[in-house]
Amino acid sequence: MSQASRFFLGASPFRARWLPCPASTGLAADEELLEMPCVLASWSEEAKQHMIIVGDVRKQADSHDMLEFAPKLTARHPGRATDLQVARIDDSIIAATSSSNGGIYLLMMQLPPIPGATSADLQFVAPSADDVDSDEDAAAAAAADDNSRYLHELPQLHEAPAASLDINTTRQALLSVSGDGSICVVPLDALAQLGGECSFKAASSWSGYSQGRWVDSHTFATTGVLGGLQVWDLRRGAKPVASSSLAWGHTGCGALDKQQGPARQLLCLDVHPSRPNLAATGALGGGVALWDLRFQAGPLALAGSAAAAGDVWELKFDPCEPLMSSSVAAVPPLLYCTSDGALCSAYAAEAAGGQGAVPGLGGACGAAGSLASQLLLQDSCSINSFDVDQSVGQDILAVTDFECMLLLHRPVEL
Repeated sequence: MSQASRFFLGASPFRARWLPCPASTGLAADEELLEMPCVLASWSEEAKQHMIIVGDVRKQADSHDMLEFAPKLTARHPGRATDLQVARIDDSIIAATSSSNGGIYLLMMQLPPIPGATSADLQFVAPSADDVDSDEDAAAAAAADDNSRYLHELPQLHEAPAASLDINTTRQALLSVSGDGSICVVPLDALAQLGGECSFKAASSWSGYSQGRWVDSHTFATTGVLGGLQVWDLRRGAKPVASSSLAWGHTGCGALDKQQGPARQLLCLDVHPSRPNLAATGALGGGVALWDLRFQAGPLALAGSAAAAGDVWELKFDPCEPLMSSSVAAVPPLLYCTSDGALCSAYAAEAAGGQGAVPGLGGACGAAGSLASQLLLQDSCSINSFDVDQSVGQDILAVTDFECMLLLHRPVEL
């Protein structure tokens, strides 16, 4: 099990994401530092406000220990951020949030078009005059001390809380889903600004949606509040083109789902960036499933262990996968975090040997394969969110219920 450096934030973070921007360098006591940009969605008990915070994780270049988190911008956020996603389109960087008030908000940043531009050169972009409701609103926002004027508010897309969102940089469009059963796709123009009204809107007979992720520039996948997956194609109307079988259960583990009923729900979803037919889900009670989105067979593998039996808040396909093997694995590796403070990696059972490997639940659930979970980090409270740097995948950023930020650096052999 690895050791992580930590920093006390003084706020309760819900979500954390690295920004897709080169890190800058600095000096402290004649020691070289790396300043890695990130964005947090959190609650400030002192201010009694939900916040979006952009800042730098400052770490030692040699030891990789985190020294501090240095905020650059703090903005009040209307409602609780239910999801946070980031994307880069040309020199524009977008941090997008879905909110418990049903709204979608964009924080726009710009990198100067100069060679070698880093996070130190980031500029925050306020909405244009056409994007605000009135001169009074613009003046009030400009006078606010918390920089809330930098938040771009999209037209109201959902009547109920917005549950999830995702950005497709190829299509330059934003996908959002809600527990009221509504799904919206909003186009973004070339400058990553709001480009117009909702171009796709659907509402199904399902009770609602908990997650939505792009599969490619035309298709996306959703998870239902009561479980199950659906795949949608923008070219084929406002109805799903494929759905997971009810026989596979709410979460892909039919046996356990049958025992525990609808209490087992899907909480998170990720689609493999280069193998779009593969998706992974995390559920209540520590369940992790890998799905073939063609739905010709049941989930590829399932995982769960006594070491990480809490609810799976977030999971991601591991960007280190190409570095781990010379061949493409049938079951790609995953990372996930849980409500009982575990940050785990999961691999195909036959490839996950070594000390600390824990057999998964795949066999018991009747899946085609199984995973083994390996504990990377154990904290004393819930790990609410994490992210992995996309360059090499060495630095894992995580945030906890105890108002802490964690930085885990893992060596990767290139």
